[in-house]
This record gives sequence, C-alpha cells and structure tokens, in this order.
Amino acid sequence: MKAEYAKTDHVIQEISNKTGISQDQARLAFIASLEFIKGKLPVSVGSQLTGLIEGQEFDFNHVLKEQANNLKDKAQDKFEDLKEDAKEKLDDLKEGAKGLMDKLF
Repeated sequence: MKAEYAKTDHVIQEISNKTGISQDQARLAFIASLEFIKGKLPVSVGSQLTGLIEGQEFDFNHVLKEQANNLKDKAQDKFEDLKEDAKEKLDDLKEGAKGLMDKLF
C-alpha cells in the first residue's frame, strides 16, 4: 500500500464490510478508485483528497494559490505567443515597406 494512504484503514474496513470482499481487495479497490477520482480533479484539489479522507481540513488557500499560479503561467505563455506573432507581422511589414521603397526609388 502506498504510504500516503496509511491512515485510511477505516475506509478500507468500511468497503470490506459493505461489499463482503477481503481487506486486501478493498484496499486495492480503494486505491484504484481514489487515484481515478484524483486524476479527474485539478491537481491542487486532487492532492488534498487523501488529507480529507484522513480528517484534515481542505486548504482553500493552497488551491487558490495554485490556480492563480497556473493562470499566471498560461497568461505569460499567451503573452509570449502574442509577442512572437507581433514580431513576425512587424518583420513582414518591414519587408513589404522595403519592397515598396525599392520600387519607388
């Protein structure tokens, strides 16, 4: 069992009791289910799911900070793309202006 799930024996026992499967089977089912659910959530939320199961409080500040950082990174990437596109268009305009000047003079 992964160390991060060490404090979840009560959940595994509950799964075993309600389904009639062995504790080892319940542990595997629990881990597979939890990993699947975490994979569907944003990383900032999924990383706290185990903590919630173990009785820890949900850290909204952590989620907000991580989401803000993700948005900042996306905005920065978008800005870089726009800057590159603008540079290419400016270079095209320079070439066009140079060609026009060559024709005129």
